[in-house]
Amino acid sequence: MKCVFLSLILLAVMTRPSSATPPAQTMDTKPAMQVENLRCEYLHNPLGIGTIEPRLSWFINSSKRGTKQQAYQILVATRKERLNEKSADLWNSGQVKSDRMAQIVYAGKPLRSEMRCFWTVRVLDQAGNVSAWSEPARFTIGLFQASDWKASWIGAPPETASTLHDPPIPPS
Repeated sequence: MKCVFLSLILLAVMTRPSSATPPAQTMDTKPAMQVENLRCEYLHNPLGIGTIEPRLSWFINSSKRGTKQQAYQILVATRKERLNEKSADLWNSGQVKSDRMAQIVYAGKPLRSEMRCFWTVRVLDQAGNVSAWSEPARFTIGLFQASDWKASWIGAPPETASTLHDPPIPPS
């Protein structure tokens, strides 16, 4: 009798509608696949990088197990507002069929000292789904030519430089 009663209780609990929302029905607005953690020369938004051919990298975050990148597209521009396919003034890689997400060498217009660049990327997965464009990242080119350096050395004027040294110690 106890066994029948416990079975009925278990059946009632299992068939009762749940007030909790299952994970698939949450109000999460996060896309199924997104590009994150953009890096340039292994750094997040670096200033003064020492190359005019920077290497770009990113990660894919997907709610689907086994998602693999099949292609990517990179846009690089001089202003954040120009990061679209028609206005990217430095580089639009076009769709590149590759699963590489690291060490992608910049192949756009020549970069100059002190140039600020903004970039974004989107990817295509094995099912043909295209991600949204990533949040923009940036990098700044360092100084390469001697003429780029505009600072002057800090020091004493030449006429007072000789008085700044200690007098010589007489031999004993």
